[in-house]
Amino acid sequence: MAIFALLAWATGLQDFFSISVGSTPIQAGSVLALGILSFSLHALAQPVDSRRRWLVVLASSALVMLAFGGLALNVGMVRETHSAFPLLAALFEPSPILVGAPSCYLLLGISMILATLEGRPAREWSQFLAVAVAGIVLVALVGLTVRLVRVDVELPSLSIPLPIAVALLAASFSILATRPAARLVKLLEHDSPGALVVRRLVPMAIGLPLVVVLVQTLGLRAGWFESTESEGVLTVSAIVAAVALILWMSGRLDEMHLSRSRAEQRAETERQWLEVTLAYIGDAVVTVNDEARISFMNPAAEALTGVSAASAVGESVSKLVALVDGPTGRPLGCPLDSAFMLSHSVSVKGEPAVRRRDGTLQAVEVTATPFKDERQRVTGGVMVLRDVSANRAREHAEREAYAALDRRVAERTRALDRTMSVLRESTTLLITIAASTPELIVAKSRDGQIMMINPAALQAMGLNRAQVVGRKEEEIFGDTEETRRAAENDRRVIETGRPVVVEERRTVRSETRTYLVTKSPLRNAQDEVFGLVGVAKDITERKRAQHDLEQLLVAEHHLRGEAERANRAKDEFLAIVSHELRSPLNALKGWSQVLIGARTPDPSLVARAAEAIKRNIDHQTRLIDDLLDTSRIISGKLELHLHRVNLVEVVNAALELSRDPAKAKNLELGFACECEEVCVDGDFDRLQQVLSNLLSNAIKFTPEGGEVQVRLRMTSKCAELSVSDTGIGIEADFLPHVFDRFSQADTSMTRRYLGLGIGLALVRNLVELHDGTVQATSAGEGKGSIFTVILPRAREQGGAGVMKREVCKPSRRTLTGVTALLVDDDPDAREVMRLILGRAGARVLDFESGEALFAQWELAGPLSTPTVLLLDIAMPGDSGFEVLGRIRSMGGSDIPAIAVTALTHLDNGQFSGAGFKGKVGKPVDEESLVNAITAVLNGSGGEIEALPIHDGEYREA
Repeated sequence: MAIFALLAWATGLQDFFSISVGSTPIQAGSVLALGILSFSLHALAQPVDSRRRWLVVLASSALVMLAFGGLALNVGMVRETHSAFPLLAALFEPSPILVGAPSCYLLLGISMILATLEGRPAREWSQFLAVAVAGIVLVALVGLTVRLVRVDVELPSLSIPLPIAVALLAASFSILATRPAARLVKLLEHDSPGALVVRRLVPMAIGLPLVVVLVQTLGLRAGWFESTESEGVLTVSAIVAAVALILWMSGRLDEMHLSRSRAEQRAETERQWLEVTLAYIGDAVVTVNDEARISFMNPAAEALTGVSAASAVGESVSKLVALVDGPTGRPLGCPLDSAFMLSHSVSVKGEPAVRRRDGTLQAVEVTATPFKDERQRVTGGVMVLRDVSANRAREHAEREAYAALDRRVAERTRALDRTMSVLRESTTLLITIAASTPELIVAKSRDGQIMMINPAALQAMGLNRAQVVGRKEEEIFGDTEETRRAAENDRRVIETGRPVVVEERRTVRSETRTYLVTKSPLRNAQDEVFGLVGVAKDITERKRAQHDLEQLLVAEHHLRGEAERANRAKDEFLAIVSHELRSPLNALKGWSQVLIGARTPDPSLVARAAEAIKRNIDHQTRLIDDLLDTSRIISGKLELHLHRVNLVEVVNAALELSRDPAKAKNLELGFACECEEVCVDGDFDRLQQVLSNLLSNAIKFTPEGGEVQVRLRMTSKCAELSVSDTGIGIEADFLPHVFDRFSQADTSMTRRYLGLGIGLALVRNLVELHDGTVQATSAGEGKGSIFTVILPRAREQGGAGVMKREVCKPSRRTLTGVTALLVDDDPDAREVMRLILGRAGARVLDFESGEALFAQWELAGPLSTPTVLLLDIAMPGDSGFEVLGRIRSMGGSDIPAIAVTALTHLDNGQFSGAGFKGKVGKPVDEESLVNAITAVLNGSGGEIEALPIHDGEYREA
């Protein structure tokens, strides 16, 4: 309003707010006063602090000074030409503020200053001044309409412009609302008849006459009627309006009275109901006021506390109702204090009890709830105490029953542990879980409806109590075999009246569990069965453990059989090895005794003896080599030298070695292949060993006059090699073990066939090292057998040739002119090699140790070339490696060296790293020794080569 007035004054429209000709217009001073007044009221409405209080005081003081200055100029206390307030004189000229407005500003300023002070007197005076301003403004408003007061001669007029009057009236009510009195709040908010009459009639009593007079004034100004007529109209209008207002208020008061009477009647009825209910309710009810002092106690509360309600009223509730913790007797606080503080209901946790006057404890459940008014302020509260002695006793009994049941389960478990010692370690975890898992308890009526169920059973079912209680299991889980069996067990208990122990299954969420259920009848006082109770223990894990135990027992029995079989196989193998090793020695010993005993041996006898000795030595060497190959395979040290190999050549080479044994038994050897080349990536020697073992096995177990066939064919992905015979065949139960080590179908001491039973095991290992497979089939005993080897085809290699095995013919057939230095601690070995080399034309110098060689070396120096050094490895004193090292350090770096040793299982890198050009295995074969020396002297022994020790045996290169 101040802003609008300022704009009107600045534009020369001061009369815009006037209501009639001659009305007092708004002036610039009033604009400034209204601005200060608005600022003061805004600051006063904010939360009171020191800063805002000073702002209100300063603004109100400025308003007071402004009002005082205006009054001084208007009543003549300060002359305009000699004014001590030039600023005020400038503001108030040429139209000074009249007396009414400055007086109101002065009173409002003082009222706002008092409103900032603490204390009741200051607040009352502030409100009194605000009411006074409202009265002055009201008089001014009446003067604006009916010209009630006109002082135009000696005193300034009380007339106030209408906008200023409205602003001052609003300011007065703002001050009253900022610090309202209780009476004013009651009149404005309460629903009493007096407050309602004030809120309805006072505005009408003030506003209606003003409106009527305003209408009269406007009518006179417009010339609608004369003064006398207007007064009559005014009188009639006022009477009609007053009568209508009174009739309307009378109707409203009658309605309010009727509504209040009905409400009081309902309240009285509810009070009577409440009193009767509280009098006969079993729970103790205590109500208190906002200070926690008792205002009401029902009879149950009197009985509980031992104090009458009349004497308890006004006493502190914590003094009369002593709450303690039941198990410990520790005092508990009053729950009403917590309820008042939290503004919601509070229940006491644990096991609370009330201590009676005689010192006994009464178990109770305690709930405290606060009362709130319409402003959510706590006005009191109620505390309800329920006797739960029976429930507590029942809970203790149930806990004791559960404990007893757990003890019985533990005793059963311990008994089971004693009788099932084998299961103790494997089921320890299961026993621990079963001992700590709560049992499932369900009570049913005679017709199968569930009456009670404990939380463990609810959790097992995956349902809540509302979904279970009052329903049958058929309704919950459906009509299944499980529910029908459970219902049948229930009927048996109901009909016989005797408990049963059964196993039942239950499927929940696609999981089936097995329970050991004890079902007992429930009897009433007349010993009639009215239902049953079932106590179930989950034994699913135990059942599984029993099944696992059975499986373990079966597996243990099987493993024990396997271990016994392996132990028997070991004993039989040791016996076989002893037999197989002693058999050649028997022939060697016999022929040696025959030759020694003959004074002039027959040349034919000597030839037969030599052939027999060689044959038995070859057989014994082959046995030892098979054992060494088996050891290399087991330890993972067997090496393969892979090349592109033509299996046709492998088959031809193996057949060539097997012709003499087959011819000796009059067996027919056959080979069928449609291709000239069947190539695989493999080790030629090891593949030949595979086929040789298969042919040897077929020849061994095929009777004379039989047939052995080799078939080779190529498919799109693999090469298939099969060896079939017409021999004794293989029994069906032995086929799965035919490739096991040390296994033969006939393992008795009177076996008809020689061998250690490791040939086929070597075949399987060598084939698997080539990424292939081998299998055996037989139509039965006496119907022959077929061994099939499947190997992957060779990878395509552009321009790569197939590895062919050709016999390298040494350029030197004899050792004429060769000087061989031989070092070996075994005199027999030295004599044999000296004879072999001498027969080949070599000159041999043998030494029993490295020291003897070094002594000769120092005397004669290096011998003439070509010279070769033959060294045994395992010798007393310096080994062959150490002897060769000393020779190299003494200037013999050009002498080629060959290791002659039985330690052929050592890695070839050890020999080549020590400086050896070749190696020959013991026992020494004449051809192998001569060929090795020839190869080394011809320069082809740059690395350790695969040198044959005897026919049919190969070493890795």
